[in-house]
Amino acid sequence: MCLIKAESGVVSRDELMESVWTDVIVNDDALTLAISRLRRAFSDNPRKPEYIETIPTRGYRLLVSTKAVGKEELKDQANGLRRYRIGMVVLALLLVVITSLFVIVRTEYEKVSEAGFTNENVSGAAAE
Repeated sequence: MCLIKAESGVVSRDELMESVWTDVIVNDDALTLAISRLRRAFSDNPRKPEYIETIPTRGYRLLVSTKAVGKEELKDQANGLRRYRIGMVVLALLLVVITSLFVIVRTEYEKVSEAGFTNENVSGAAAE
């Protein structure tokens, strides 16, 4: 949140430590570990950063722009995700039904073939 509030500005290590660990005494390793975990969560490379840039001797900067999302936008996204999931379930069920029908038809065809009912036998029997 500190990096977001800075709006692409540099946030010093001291500022981050004071705002994140207000009543706890920690060393620089805690901040380094936290930044490392954030980078891992974002799949960010510290040598070629896309999200969090280290500014040597100064601090860190967030490289992406952010915006606040309202409740309505969150509801719209949730509804879209819900519709997508329902669609995927319906598609999966349809695939299962089609596959089942294919297996049933193929099994019945094999039974008929094994019984000796071929086109030649049927047309020969009809001619007699």
